[in-house]
Amino acid sequence: MRYKRSNRLDIHGYIIEEGHIINADGYNSDLDKHIYHCVVYNNGTFGSDIYKDFEPLSNYDKIEIVGHVKNLCDVYSSGEWEGNLGEVIKCDKKIDIFDYEKKFINSFSTNFASDNEHILYLTTALGEEVGEILGEVKKGVRESGKISDERKSNIIEEMGDFLYYFINLQHKLQIDMKDVINSELLKLQRKGYKI
Repeated sequence: MRYKRSNRLDIHGYIIEEGHIINADGYNSDLDKHIYHCVVYNNGTFGSDIYKDFEPLSNYDKIEIVGHVKNLCDVYSSGEWEGNLGEVIKCDKKIDIFDYEKKFINSFSTNFASDNEHILYLTTALGEEVGEILGEVKKGVRESGKISDERKSNIIEEMGDFLYYFINLQHKLQIDMKDVINSELLKLQRKGYKI
């Protein structure tokens, strides 16, 4: 994920960027309770999503960065948001891939002339995303000999794109995700791997 950086510093002198969890002017994030006030980027402006309202960072006198958004369970979003999508909702559950299958499928355009064209598009997109992941790894190794945090964020984003197309392909082919997983587990067992 590519986070946009603002030109605003917090009280400790750190540059504020989208995705940062902040305390600002009495609005306190509570990491233990999974209550986050998250910096978002909307129409060229950085702000906070406190109480579901977009509040520009310039409205705050004091801002303290206390964390960064990771492993989102759910996010509030409208069609107007860019970058990270709005309010981070209080959520204690772990992400279950099966909960997100329907969301990925419902958001995919099905305006294709034929089933073959649909399937070809999805498989081509899968290959493209694999190439994007390989490119990030190659650049990281070439530049510094390791995968930096920035490169890792980019790889996470590309893996998300891969998963999106993969889920839509298995849906189009009427293949159940559980069948895919069970098939792989059985194959590993046959090869003698401990499961």
